Amino acid sequence: MKLCRREPRTVKLQTLVMILVFMVVLLSALATALFISYYVTKNEEKHLSEKIQAIARVTAHSNTVIQSLQEETEVDIQEYANEIRTLSDVGFVVIMDMDLIRKSHPLDEEVGQTFFNRKDAEKSLEGKEYFSVEEGPLGMGMRVFTPVYDGGEQIGVVVVGVSLDTVESLAYNSRRYVYIGAILQLCLGAIGAYYLSRYMKRKLYGLEPVEIAKILQERNAMIEAAKEGIIGVNDDGKITVISREALRLMGFKQKEEILGQSVEDCMPSLARAMRNGQPEENVEQAFDHRTVLANNVPIMHKGRVIGGLSVFKDKTELQEMADQLTGIKLYTESLRAQSHEFMNKFHVILGLVHLKKYDEMSRYIENLVDDYETEKGFIVKRIKNAIFAGFLLGKLSKARELGIQLIINEDSYMPGYIEEEYIHDLIRIAGNLIENAFDALEGAKENVVIFSIGVLDGELVMEVGDSGNGIPEELVTAIFEKGYSTKGTGRGYGLYLTKQSVEKLNGMIELKTKAGAGTTFTVFLPLQES
Repeated sequence: MKLCRREPRTVKLQTLVMILVFMVVLLSALATALFISYYVTKNEEKHLSEKIQAIARVTAHSNTVIQSLQEETEVDIQEYANEIRTLSDVGFVVIMDMDLIRKSHPLDEEVGQTFFNRKDAEKSLEGKEYFSVEEGPLGMGMRVFTPVYDGGEQIGVVVVGVSLDTVESLAYNSRRYVYIGAILQLCLGAIGAYYLSRYMKRKLYGLEPVEIAKILQERNAMIEAAKEGIIGVNDDGKITVISREALRLMGFKQKEEILGQSVEDCMPSLARAMRNGQPEENVEQAFDHRTVLANNVPIMHKGRVIGGLSVFKDKTELQEMADQLTGIKLYTESLRAQSHEFMNKFHVILGLVHLKKYDEMSRYIENLVDDYETEKGFIVKRIKNAIFAGFLLGKLSKARELGIQLIINEDSYMPGYIEEEYIHDLIRIAGNLIENAFDALEGAKENVVIFSIGVLDGELVMEVGDSGNGIPEELVTAIFEKGYSTKGTGRGYGLYLTKQSVEKLNGMIELKTKAGAGTTFTVFLPLQES
């Protein structure tokens, strides 16, 4: 077995700083470029939309257009529209009557045809002016619909638009200068990153971040792994380092409560050793509820005290260990309770002996052994979590009282390293499903419930099946609803809570049922290890 492994190669500090600074500059430049590009694009779109709107309104109020729509002279209106399109440098100027028949179009063959997208133009017949981006005979375009009125009555519609390629071309020309500025910003950022990384390297005495982190980790690991309390003090007499055990012995819960405090107030014996410049061993130091034995050492550098270190143990440690042994008492009480259960069974055996009912006694003992092997022995062996194992034993006892055969699948297995809160939810799910299975056996020919649990592909899979009469197809969905039950009022919460618990654990539940052949619930849950 290898005790050491080669450390992975790490990026040098100078390279790391250069990369980080350059990435900051890069992201800043990109954000700026994207924001300005977005603003420029929207500004160009706004400018073009205002332009085509103004052209559409002027065209709609033109006497030529109004007279042509009234007299239906397509040639004049086509020439007029093309002239406006050429002078205003827009993509198209289309004039339509109230039937959406084109009276003008950049393509002569489209004149007299119905508008390409009638659905998009329907609102214009209601006298509304609006913008639209849709595809037409000339491709994708941004356009404005403006109604044409004559004496208050709408007689047609003017559509003026530009190609989206034109919009993009204008926006690109504006964004080009933004991109050039971003590139210059990146170049300056790269140069600045290089010189900043060299400066930081010198200030850290050439140490790489991994070396600094390793030193810190080793120090913290040694302090936290120590069974003694450890306190470190700087040259100002302020506590800068404290171990977890020291917090416990001194009666603090969080390091923030004591870090930065004066050692004179918290541990006078260490302050005295620092003033004298001499180490002190096995000094008694009293805290609120404890007395410790401390070894106090001043830290010297060139004849001057620059800090202090105290290592101390709890004098009442043996008493604390004795208190921890109370857990053994709980275990012995549990064994005593089990022995009481067996004592009752021994009384039965003793009575059969007195009555000389040896055959009945033999059968009774054989039944006891069988019960132990099939129930407790199996569950303890396959179900490693004690809480869940106890739960199953309880359900087996209840099943016997109800005259139900509860079978634990022989392939069942459950690991013991599962979170306690997860176990509580799992018991709630299994309990509701098993109780529901017990209820489903009412009126059934066979009273059998089969339970299995196991781990498959990182999931905990649990299955509960019964030999009942099944669930009608129309009720398969309803049984998971809150308050729904066929057993009367005040019930109908078991399967609802089961579904809630399954969803809480990010799992799923499947239901298979067949009339006269029973029901099987299968639950899939992500396995949460402790």
